[in-house]
Amino acid sequence: MSASEKNKLFYICAYALRSLSLLTATGTLIQTLLTVLGMSAERIYFHTSAVGAVNVAVILLFATFADTPSLIKRSAAVQLAGGILFLLFLPLCIAKKAGITEFIILITAGVLQSVVTALHTVCDYKLPYYIIKKEEYGFIMAFCGILSSVISFGAGAVMTALSSKHDYKTLMLFAFIFAFICSCFAGVLTLKLKNISQYDTVIKTQSAGKSFISVISSPVFYKLLPANLIRGFSSGITLVFAVIAADELHYSEQITTATVSVQAIASLAGCALFGVLSKKISPRISVFAGSLTFLLLPLILIPGRPLLFLCLTGVILFGRTLIDYAVPSLLLYAVPVEIAGPYNAFRMILHNSGSLIATTVAAFVPVSILLPLAALFQLISGLVFLALPLLKKASPLKVSTIS
Repeated sequence: MSASEKNKLFYICAYALRSLSLLTATGTLIQTLLTVLGMSAERIYFHTSAVGAVNVAVILLFATFADTPSLIKRSAAVQLAGGILFLLFLPLCIAKKAGITEFIILITAGVLQSVVTALHTVCDYKLPYYIIKKEEYGFIMAFCGILSSVISFGAGAVMTALSSKHDYKTLMLFAFIFAFICSCFAGVLTLKLKNISQYDTVIKTQSAGKSFISVISSPVFYKLLPANLIRGFSSGITLVFAVIAADELHYSEQITTATVSVQAIASLAGCALFGVLSKKISPRISVFAGSLTFLLLPLILIPGRPLLFLCLTGVILFGRTLIDYAVPSLLLYAVPVEIAGPYNAFRMILHNSGSLIATTVAAFVPVSILLPLAALFQLISGLVFLALPLLKKASPLKVSTIS
């Protein structure tokens, strides 16, 4: 097996394991655990916002974290550290109710996990330049998504079935331990990656200030700045579907937990479609098509229709999957490797800042206002990614078939 083939195998497996482990610390599963403990919606929103704020701050402070000859080792190290941090959530699984101590544990564990996730994000957007052929990136990422979606669907289905028969806190205790194991294995697999590109793993490291100037002066950054920010806002709203289901619509924990499986199905379908489309048409089309599904957001507030809620959630998350995979694939063509590390770091700052704004205002502004606003924002963002001239030049409407 060639180094290129080994890289693809190791990268895909590590991606799937990491995705599985992160299911426990973000999104529906932990939100359901917190509601079972009796934690208020305001504190859950605060936790989500705090994690997002730390993520943004760390990416900003360590934008050049990936500019190192030991990029592969550094990426593996943060994954191993993240695995250990999953164990910090275990006290929540043996607590009787959510008091101030449990809230402090939640914030501490969530913040530390957010730090290593942010550092890995900086690495992960530069790593593909060195380990995967550019023309294969879209398809590889789609396959990664399909594999992780299948695993996530299985995990969600198991949790949904078991939650009706067993104590949810006990289930999450084992889930966090399993996440620790998966994340550590992902780190080990990452260590096996090899640089197969024509680039060195570091393009003359610049000072943080110089990197910042080179990025913000790049047209591909400042022309996409508003689109990346409002895309983050819309994406942030989709992170609290479980809270909306429980707090606004008063659905049971079985329904909120079922959204994990719905998300997995939506992600699977989205990745499969993008995998096909990435070989035929520009990722710009996928971004816009995914944006159109966000127009359904206001309809999830129709009360007393849990099946409708799950169906609409699935369609919207399907659209978000198309967007999430198409944007990095598109930017791989538009962003020079010289600024790829800090560029994607600052881009993610914008995206995560938008998400942070969304989850923060969700604690104060009615979701009946936020959902239409998120739909409008994503539509505008999708139009920018579709029609911006520099993106049209970098990624024409039709792409050549990979031989």
